[in-house]
Amino acid sequence: MVHVLIDGEAKTGVLLKPEPKRTIARARQLTQEFVDQTRQQQPAELETVDDSYQVHALKSEQDRRISASVLSLGIASVGWFIYPPLSLLSLPGIVFAASTVFNGAYQSLVKEKKANVDVIVAVVLTANIVAGDIWIASVLTCLAMYNRKLLARIKGDSKAKVIDVFRQQPRYAYVLTEDGERQIPIEAVSTGDIVVAQAGGVIPVDGRIVRGTASIDQHMLTGESQPAEKGVGDEVYAATMLLSGEIQIEVLKAGNETTAAQIGAILNSTINFKTDMQLKVEEFADRTVTPTLLASALSVPWIGPVGAVALLNAHPKFKPTMATYICILRYFEVASRNGLLIKDGRVLELLNQVDTIVFDKTGTLTEEKPHVVQVHTCSAHSEREVLALAAAAEMKQTHPLAYAIRQAAEEQHLAVPD
Repeated sequence: MVHVLIDGEAKTGVLLKPEPKRTIARARQLTQEFVDQTRQQQPAELETVDDSYQVHALKSEQDRRISASVLSLGIASVGWFIYPPLSLLSLPGIVFAASTVFNGAYQSLVKEKKANVDVIVAVVLTANIVAGDIWIASVLTCLAMYNRKLLARIKGDSKAKVIDVFRQQPRYAYVLTEDGERQIPIEAVSTGDIVVAQAGGVIPVDGRIVRGTASIDQHMLTGESQPAEKGVGDEVYAATMLLSGEIQIEVLKAGNETTAAQIGAILNSTINFKTDMQLKVEEFADRTVTPTLLASALSVPWIGPVGAVALLNAHPKFKPTMATYICILRYFEVASRNGLLIKDGRVLELLNQVDTIVFDKTGTLTEEKPHVVQVHTCSAHSEREVLALAAAAEMKQTHPLAYAIRQAAEEQHLAVPD
């Protein structure tokens, strides 16, 4: 027996014999409960890895080089305006930031046996450093790093926007188990599981309906603007919207094996294709490097080293390449947002030669959402009264027809009864 004081009041207790095995078992149970709870709280935050690690690593590397170039520019500016010897302290940062440029020039000259744009940038930087124009070299390094960062960002953002149209899947799914429905990360769903989907949600997997009926909007995959009515035995696809009903789906494909994910993969490879125009621009930029280098070298006796370097710096470098990338990727994004799948980006250059377009079905030409065109009445009620009553009846429905009726009533500013 022991006597203790709790909140100023005397208490009597009994000391129990320690049971290590029971304590460890309880600790494991609490840990598992915590892990399960955490998985249920955070499934919406889960993302597929794909190339995210490589993209993050590249972004971090670019950020470090930009930071080094900016720091070098700051030090060189102090040296330029206040104390010139300080400019020498910016050289390590310039060399580190521009190492990708020098590496690209080396790869081009030694391995590919040709001169590309990196060669010009490397020569200009080296010439300025040798001439003692370290501040100018730091400015050029900053511009080169920001140019690469901007190009990578434009490509990455446009690529993500195009692909996400077909890869915006739920981060979790409700799987039917012996204990009822359980919310698990979409990555944990496997073939043969029974997934429960409800109205208003996005179907997370490709599968077959085993119970229930539903109206599904799948125009992003099929092009059909009208919802598809599905029942037991019908197949459904990931990334399609469940408009009404509740269904249980036997999983046939999940994750990267779904139709939507495969379309995303097609778009991914499509964006990486270079059009003939892009290839021509890159070829033009590279072909002008050698003449520019020769012209600069030959002009030294007449205009001096500074003028020769200025002539090199007049080369357009990455500007034409960046302009073509922006244009092509922008067209990809616009087409994707409008439900157009482009399997080969090179067809964009052939559009001006197209004089005939063949559509496989009329469903691809109709509006995605229905609209109320006319109201027919069969009684003494007016069209406005009938529309108001219909809007009241469809007030809590999620079907596209219900939305169209409510939208028409709202546009006419009708008083919808409760």
